[in-house]
Amino acid sequence: MFATAIACLAAFVVGTLPEADPASSAVVLLRAPAAAQVWIDDVDYGRQRRFVFRNLPAEQRWHWTLRVQTSSGCASSYRFALQRHQMLCLAAVVRAGGLELREQELKELTEAGVVEAQITAEGIDRASLKLRRLVPYVVSGSVAAGTLLIPPNSSCQSLVVIHSASFSISGSGSAEVKLTTVCQNAEKEVPRGLKGYRLAAPDNQLQRLVRVIQRQNVGPDVAQAAVWILECNADYQMLGRLNRGQLTFGPGGMWLRSLGRVIRQYEAAKAMQICEEAGIDIRRKAIWSDREEILRGLDDERLRKWLLDKIGRSATGPTTPLNLRA
Repeated sequence: MFATAIACLAAFVVGTLPEADPASSAVVLLRAPAAAQVWIDDVDYGRQRRFVFRNLPAEQRWHWTLRVQTSSGCASSYRFALQRHQMLCLAAVVRAGGLELREQELKELTEAGVVEAQITAEGIDRASLKLRRLVPYVVSGSVAAGTLLIPPNSSCQSLVVIHSASFSISGSGSAEVKLTTVCQNAEKEVPRGLKGYRLAAPDNQLQRLVRVIQRQNVGPDVAQAAVWILECNADYQMLGRLNRGQLTFGPGGMWLRSLGRVIRQYEAAKAMQICEEAGIDIRRKAIWSDREEILRGLDDERLRKWLLDKIGRSATGPTTPLNLRA
């Protein structure tokens, strides 16, 4: 079995063979720094970035280990499995902690010309993707949490994906994916069925915030409050723009009845705590000036203690002088 696996890969090295038949082959596409060296099962392939595995036996998965090393000496390995009619797209990303090898995300797949994406915003809390593969292989990938969805015009809100979503585009050549989002800009128009959004990467601060949102598994209202505190410097009044309505029927017809603000003291305080955990100095944000109003309506004991500690008071009274404008 091992000899057969090596032979499947070695066929690519000849370089004189015609394009492989997707029905019996598989492809690995690597995105890596220009000077990085690549090995597969200890065979040196230099700076090669596309690998075709030909004549794979049917109904079997074959395993290889890919290793990448940058010119500075950072290295990482990735164990992968392939079967017929599959394309695996990998990315070698240099980070502060070293080199990370992972599967490519949707933004990278679109940039590589592997997948085409049509993105439609369906309000501030969700978006839909229509995906089409541009290669004759089954393609899998993901939309990472923190990905930005940028509107086709600047008057509408950008969206932030708060939960990652995976996809696989197989026989039909297309797939649909639903995304959970919050909006980035509180003061812009709400997108309703707006097409033409594009993918973008978040800055480091927003990415850290979304990681905390995911780790704490908070609801969408808290997530929205946290993003607005960071991106819009929202105070408690601005957070009140998010309202929930209910369709009501009566003698005069149908109308939308407001149920009031969604982000109340609990959601605001939890969002403040999440921002703090993400490394954002909450004392420098506008929401800090509303801490007493938030505290008065806060029933959750843990959050109440956290906020009192931040203010510098105990549950029974001030322990340090309190400057409400600090």
